[in-house]
Amino acid sequence: MKISKVSTHFRFLIQILFVCTGFLCGIFSNIQAQTDALPFAEIDLNNLEDFQSATENWQLAGGVFMDTYRDHHVQPLEGTGVLINTAEGEQPQDIYTSWEHGDRTWLLIS
Repeated sequence: MKISKVSTHFRFLIQILFVCTGFLCGIFSNIQAQTDALPFAEIDLNNLEDFQSATENWQLAGGVFMDTYRDHHVQPLEGTGVLINTAEGEQPQDIYTSWEHGDRTWLLIS
């Protein structure tokens, strides 16, 4: 009994499809399991109350315009919802949230 090339190729494609489907299902189920376990919280960007004391280089704006022809040119636009580091001031500092958190244990499956 002779198997045609079309039948052999079709069987090979079906095997590849099953392997890829299983692989993708494993990845997505692992991602879903990890995201369900994380304690997500939103940050209100209408004020800076969710942050530790912010230095003058941090501000809230509705958007930002950056002139690519000028070094370090950041122009905040009116409004809120966008956190901007203007890199201005005597000593620009990083900003930190006021969240308290502990160590996390991660299970990595390879």
